[in-house]
Amino acid sequence: MKTQKEKKQINKRQTNKNDRYDDFVMRSGEVPTVKFNKGVGSYKIGRSFLIHFEQKPNAVHRFFSKLFLGWEWIDNK
Repeated sequence: MKTQKEKKQINKRQTNKNDRYDDFVMRSGEVPTVKFNKGVGSYKIGRSFLIHFEQKPNAVHRFFSKLFLGWEWIDNK
Protein backbone atom coordinates (compact mmCIF):
# COMPACT_ATOMS: atom_id res chain seq x y z
CA MET A 1 0.00 0.00 0.00
CA LYS A 2 1.25 3.47 -0.88
CA THR A 3 1.69 6.15 1.70
CA GLN A 4 0.09 9.58 1.44
CA LYS A 5 3.43 11.13 0.48
CA GLU A 6 3.89 8.70 -2.44
CA LYS A 7 0.32 9.32 -3.62
CA LYS A 8 0.92 13.09 -3.62
CA GLN A 9 4.14 12.68 -5.60
CA ILE A 10 2.42 10.48 -8.20
CA ASN A 11 -0.47 12.92 -8.45
CA LYS A 12 1.96 15.83 -8.84
CA ARG A 13 3.83 14.05 -11.67
CA GLN A 14 0.57 13.37 -13.51
CA THR A 15 -0.51 17.00 -13.12
CA ASN A 16 2.81 18.28 -14.47
CA LYS A 17 2.55 15.91 -17.43
CA ASN A 18 -0.94 17.18 -18.24
CA ASP A 19 0.18 20.81 -17.89
CA ARG A 20 3.00 20.25 -20.39
CA TYR A 21 0.55 18.61 -22.80
CA ASP A 22 -1.88 21.54 -22.47
CA ASP A 23 0.89 23.96 -23.44
CA PHE A 24 1.11 22.32 -26.87
CA VAL A 25 -2.63 22.18 -27.51
CA MET A 26 -4.19 25.21 -29.22
CA ARG A 27 -7.73 25.91 -28.23
CA SER A 28 -10.17 27.12 -30.86
CA GLY A 29 -10.33 30.60 -29.29
CA GLU A 30 -6.55 30.97 -29.50
CA VAL A 31 -6.16 30.04 -33.17
CA PRO A 32 -5.62 33.18 -35.27
CA THR A 33 -7.70 33.62 -38.36
CA VAL A 34 -5.81 34.16 -41.58
CA LYS A 35 -7.30 36.43 -44.20
CA PHE A 36 -5.90 36.30 -47.70
CA ASN A 37 -5.81 39.54 -49.64
CA LYS A 38 -5.51 39.12 -53.37
CA GLY A 39 -4.04 42.60 -53.68
CA VAL A 40 -4.33 44.94 -56.66
CA GLY A 41 -2.96 42.54 -59.22
CA SER A 42 -0.39 39.94 -60.06
CA TYR A 43 2.29 38.94 -62.52
CA LYS A 44 1.54 35.82 -64.52
CA ILE A 45 4.69 33.79 -65.05
CA GLY A 46 4.33 30.90 -67.43
CA ARG A 47 0.94 29.27 -67.72
CA SER A 48 -0.30 29.19 -64.14
CA PHE A 49 2.22 30.69 -61.69
CA LEU A 50 1.09 34.02 -60.17
CA ILE A 51 2.91 36.50 -57.91
CA HIS A 52 0.42 38.77 -56.12
CA PHE A 53 1.22 42.40 -55.26
CA GLU A 54 -0.40 44.69 -52.70
CA GLN A 55 0.66 47.84 -54.62
CA LYS A 56 0.55 48.20 -58.37
CA PRO A 57 4.01 48.63 -59.95
CA ASN A 58 4.47 51.74 -62.08
CA ALA A 59 4.06 51.58 -65.86
CA VAL A 60 7.81 51.52 -66.53
CA HIS A 61 8.34 48.53 -64.22
CA ARG A 62 5.42 46.63 -65.80
CA PHE A 63 6.68 47.41 -69.33
CA PHE A 64 10.23 46.21 -68.72
CA SER A 65 9.04 43.13 -66.81
CA LYS A 66 7.02 42.19 -69.87
CA LEU A 67 9.82 43.08 -72.30
CA PHE A 68 12.80 41.44 -70.56
CA LEU A 69 11.24 38.72 -68.39
CA GLY A 70 8.05 37.92 -70.28
CA TRP A 71 5.91 38.48 -67.16
CA GLU A 72 2.35 39.58 -67.84
CA TRP A 73 0.62 41.97 -65.38
CA ILE A 74 -3.02 41.15 -64.52
CA ASP A 75 -5.24 43.66 -62.64
CA ASN A 76 -7.69 42.29 -60.04
CA LYS A 77 -10.91 44.17 -60.64
